[in-house]
Amino acid sequence: MKIQLTNTEVGMLLIHMGIMRKEIKKALKRNYSFFEAKRQLACYDSIIDLLGRVVDDTKKLCDIEFSDEQKEMLASFIYSYTTIIKQEAGREKIDASDILQAFEKIAARLEGGRHAYAETI
Repeated sequence: MKIQLTNTEVGMLLIHMGIMRKEIKKALKRNYSFFEAKRQLACYDSIIDLLGRVVDDTKKLCDIEFSDEQKEMLASFIYSYTTIIKQEAGREKIDASDILQAFEKIAARLEGGRHAYAETI
């Protein structure tokens, strides 16, 4: 599935997924068998690698081809991470609306499978 993201969105995903990798690894180990957790973590890492290759591109918009497994992993990450951000922002009384809005736009594109970026501006 091809998704179109801006360089800013790719960078944001890359940073947040990198920050959360250790916690994701712990959660996968806790919730899956050894081999399934390794497979899931490899999928997570493949998304980070893919985003890392794309972010170096000088184009403003990037067409990124995700496998079904990567799409599902990314959608799960975004859902879980936005839940965490909402809780932490509420507890710390900070405004995280920009980050949440950006993640929600990406999630909508993943869910709908839309290629056109113009619909989400």
